Amino acid sequence: MRLVQAIAARTGRQTTAGILPPPPSGKEPDDEPAVLISEFVDDPDIEEILGGFVGRLQGQLDAMRRAMAHGNHDELRSLAHKLKGAGGSYGYPALSEKCRELEDAAKSQNATAAGPALDVVSMLIEAVQNGYETRARAGENA
Repeated sequence: MRLVQAIAARTGRQTTAGILPPPPSGKEPDDEPAVLISEFVDDPDIEEILGGFVGRLQGQLDAMRRAMAHGNHDELRSLAHKLKGAGGSYGYPALSEKCRELEDAAKSQNATAAGPALDVVSMLIEAVQNGYETRARAGENA
């Protein structure tokens, strides 16, 4: 739930549509990771390729962090643009929207806005990974 609260604080929004709390496990709610599930998870065509998308997310995030650290705004803009499109295509509109904000900040070379946007993109990527892993474990137990 900390992820949901952090995203809401960073974006100034009260809604967290698409971000679901994980199933109960007996732990305190703040100990549970946030989970973001694809809107297309029940589409068999998307489900077949979703793992590849999720598997590439960490590398994309690492590349964005490197571009940000080196002040390479063009590279950061390009990477954010690509992930914006992919996020929407794979059913993650919250990720897509935050990548749009990151892309805009990088395009205007606004590191003050890009840093927090990248932080939220990072949290959303973690939630996507958690959601995919949760769904995969649920499928194994079915």
